[in-house]
Amino acid sequence: MRLGIRLRVGIVHVNESQRIAEAEAELRALGITEIRIDRARGVGRAAAGSATIPSVSELCGRCFHHRLAVSPDGEVYGCILSRFLPTGNVRTEGLTAIVSSDRWAKARAAIPAMGAGCPPDDSSDCNPANTTACAPAY
Repeated sequence: MRLGIRLRVGIVHVNESQRIAEAEAELRALGITEIRIDRARGVGRAAAGSATIPSVSELCGRCFHHRLAVSPDGEVYGCILSRFLPTGNVRTEGLTAIVSSDRWAKARAAIPAMGAGCPPDDSSDCNPANTTACAPAY
């Protein structure tokens, strides 16, 4: 912050024993104002069981829309939480080819759309579950 670098913090609600309000208050006391709180999503280690195939309903709606993730081994996904939907590998095909591919289009089409009024595309918050404007009834 002293260097003028914009900080955004995400707090993930995992269980009831967390002290989320206290963590948020401490971050605000440090001068951080962009803080989002989200729930743990049922993908990766947060999935109900290791044999469970994650559902796109657990994603925030931003995956494959104005963002992507590249893993250390070169696999390309719509975001870090959509690793169950690989679309290609930058080591064997170019990124342009991947995002122009049928695999990318099919994965993108499978992601439920974000609700109107969600934070801007550059927010990186993946938080419609806790943003009033993103609730289906909004």
